[in-house]
Amino acid sequence: MLSVTVTVTSATSLANRADCVPAPGLVNNVTVVDNESDTASDGANQSCLLPHLIVAKTPDNGTYALGSPVSFTIVVTNDGAGIANNVHFAPPDALPDPGASLNWGPANPVATCRASSSGRYGDWKGTRLKPDLWCTDAT
Repeated sequence: MLSVTVTVTSATSLANRADCVPAPGLVNNVTVVDNESDTASDGANQSCLLPHLIVAKTPDNGTYALGSPVSFTIVVTNDGAGIANNVHFAPPDALPDPGASLNWGPANPVATCRASSSGRYGDWKGTRLKPDLWCTDAT
């Protein structure tokens, strides 16, 4: 018996969400034929695990006094099965500015990221948010 193995590969792009096809996924069928008209066919599927982002923004206080800082805590969670790539604010988070005198910052927020099963992973800007990972940004 003689066997031949052929591997067919196609690249995917992090920048193109359409490259992530959920179940049943990419369907790939193959048929082979020889000179004696003998044929054989087979198929296989491959699917992409999708992320699912959840964001919650809460004020650190329900009210504020003049002269006191105003802040919010933002929690971003990926409860999907796939990795969320390049997670960032779009547009950058902003605080309402009633008199054009409030300074909202920091300009480059730093998040604390935690996983349910392991420690820290990455920084905030451009984070690859793995499943069961959440990031908190208190700004």
